[in-house]
Amino acid sequence: MGTKERNQLMKGFDSRANGLLSVFTRFEQGELLLSANFVEALNHQPLQLMAFACLGSRRGREEITPDIMTTILFRRFHRRIDAFIEALQRIDPMTELHIFLPDFEPRRTWGWEGDQSDVTLSCMIMREDVELLPMQKIHLWSEIEEGCGCEEEAYLGVLSRIESLTPSWMFQEEIVFFRELSNRHPDILTRGKPRDIAKHQLAAYAHEGSVLERVFPNAILLQADAPFRRRDAMFAPLRSSPLVIAHPFACETSN
Repeated sequence: MGTKERNQLMKGFDSRANGLLSVFTRFEQGELLLSANFVEALNHQPLQLMAFACLGSRRGREEITPDIMTTILFRRFHRRIDAFIEALQRIDPMTELHIFLPDFEPRRTWGWEGDQSDVTLSCMIMREDVELLPMQKIHLWSEIEEGCGCEEEAYLGVLSRIESLTPSWMFQEEIVFFRELSNRHPDILTRGKPRDIAKHQLAAYAHEGSVLERVFPNAILLQADAPFRRRDAMFAPLRSSPLVIAHPFACETSN
């Protein structure tokens, strides 16, 4: 972005939005893309943030660990989350953090064969047991989809055409990721070939990006998955405008 374009966007910032932007800039671990959507999100009151908390599981078993501190988001970054939110709340005390527990992921992406109700119940227990800060709101992803009238057929429709929606480089990198998953995340049990799992993962992200555009149109996603270039782009295929994403967490940058 050139200086002229950036200055034009900055005209839409009041003192509150400028203060919030300074916090995002200070915590950013990747590249913060300033856009009209970002300006709109910062000007929205209250500031709305979102984050996915990838579920923890018991090694070699189709069983979710019902403890939010075993999710990658909180296991690795809970102190940084607290510091980031506290800095934002000094400027906007009503800042909201919406945390999504992706209870569809084990069956949709990992290929688990057990009942969906078992995974969803574990996530419900997880939510009930956690002590929340006032600004934290925990949602099961199944509830988000139900609330916007999404049916399983919507995801399956995305799955049926995801290869035509996905650049070849992204597909290949995701295949490599799942080939190496057992070394990176040995506790996650997956069933199926890496290509098939990658296809389901890409469809899930694209579907989630579309749902978020409807349910949280003014929110900023806090990306906790690396590499940022690929993970950010995976939300985009079905959206009419780019998802606003920040990267306040330091992650490994390999596939």
